[in-house]
Order: sequence, then C-alpha cells, then structure tokens
Amino acid sequence: MKNFIRSLAVGGCFVMTRFVGRLIGTPLIGATFARLSLGAALVPLAGFYGGSLGAIGAGLFTLIIATLLHGSLSLASLALYIPGIIGGLFFTKSSQANLSGDISSRFIKSLFFVASMLIFWANPIGQQAYIYPLLWLAPLVLVLINQQSLFARALVSAFAVHAVGACWWLYTMPMNAALWHGMMPLVVVERMVQALLMVVVVKVVEKVSGLAKIRQVAARVSIQ
Repeated sequence: MKNFIRSLAVGGCFVMTRFVGRLIGTPLIGATFARLSLGAALVPLAGFYGGSLGAIGAGLFTLIIATLLHGSLSLASLALYIPGIIGGLFFTKSSQANLSGDISSRFIKSLFFVASMLIFWANPIGQQAYIYPLLWLAPLVLVLINQQSLFARALVSAFAVHAVGACWWLYTMPMNAALWHGMMPLVVVERMVQALLMVVVVKVVEKVSGLAKIRQVAARVSIQ
C-alpha cells in the first residue's frame, strides 16, 4: 500500500511539471493547438521514480485533468498523453532486474519498436515516408545490446514516446510524406535533448538527496 501511494505521489509531481511546462512549449507540426513542452519531455521520469504505477498514474491523471479543463477528449489530445505513459514504463528502474527478467524485458521492448515500424509502414502515407521509422533502429539497437547506462535508458524511453506519438499522429492527423521526412533531423535533436534533460534531473535529484542524507547523519551525530 505504501509503495502504491509513493508511486502515485511521485507521478503526481511530474503531472504538475507537465502542466507548468506547457506554458513554455512549442507548437507541434501538424496541429495549431498542440504543444511540445518541457513537462511532456520529463513525464517519463514518473516511471523512473514511481515505477509502473507512477508512470500509469501520472499519464492517466494528466489526461483526466486535461479533459476536465478543456471539456472534451480527442484523438489528438490522447496522442499527447498516452505516449508519456509508455515512456515512463520504459524508464522504470525495474529494467535493471535479474538476467531472466531482463531478457524478457528486452524482447518486449524490441518487439515494441519493430511493431511500431510495421504499424507506420501499414499506413499509405507511412509507406511514402518509409525512411522515417528507421529512426527507431537506434533505440532498438540499444535494447538488443542491453545498454543499461542512464543516458541510453533515457534515450530508449524518449524514442518510445516518439514511436507511439508518431504512429498515433500518422493515423489521426493529415501530413504528407515530405513533411515527415523533413522532421527527421529535428526529431534526432529533440530526442537527444529530452534524454539529456532526464539524465540531468536524475543526477540533480541524486545530488540533493545525497546532501540531505549527509545533513541528517550530521544532525544525529551532533545530538548524540
């Protein structure tokens, strides 16, 4: 029960970050109302700190609040929130589990990126923009070689978010193949920046937590 409450509490912190980040977001190509925000970039951290429950709780809670604020729920709005849940699940600490569990996790993650490519290519526009899904080969390779560095895991998570969002966008928003191909350099930079932001936040939190523990120990020693 305590872990459940902790997961949702941590996830809730990043829900607030997402809403605040929307204020400094940038418009997404293909939609005049949608914005890519700092908060959206950091949402997968809900999975890192809150586990699977944190990732799912943060995404669903954000979606519910957004629906209440806007008074409606659209496919486009789902494309902004559902990917964050997937990214959070990819970035949970449980990815550093035992060998047998890790092999199973790697298989599922690899299957996810392969399936994303096939789903993209199944669309007529996706067939014309056939080069675009090749972006997901990078995270697929990282998963297959079992790269467990913090940055690699953050990058895989960032591309998982992108894979879900891109496939969802492809089937719900009108965009031609030239536009998809034109976005590829931007996507690479965007995912790298997102992964770096997540790593920086994790390192800063670890540093602050470490200093807090040192102060607690010092305080106990002085009292004794």
